[in-house]
Amino acid sequence: MISGSQPAEDISVEASEPDAVPVAVVERIAAAKECGVEEIPPLYRSVDPDALAGLVAGGTGGLRVSFSHADCRVVVDGEGRVGAAR
Repeated sequence: MISGSQPAEDISVEASEPDAVPVAVVERIAAAKECGVEEIPPLYRSVDPDALAGLVAGGTGGLRVSFSHADCRVVVDGEGRVGAAR
């Protein structure tokens, strides 16, 4: 889903567990940066975590959101795929 240097492997979050989306985003960023999740600044500094969860919960399959956080480019789509790359 994301191309570029040091992409982390995309993961999928089930629509039945939309609250897992913000956690998945932080995990993907940490993987791309090769660091611990505790080293990633709070996600709310860049994007509304509830809105990301709502994107997946709403099942808006064709919708895709991208943003930057902790020097990574992040993409989340309505099907629950989450990716990050430096």
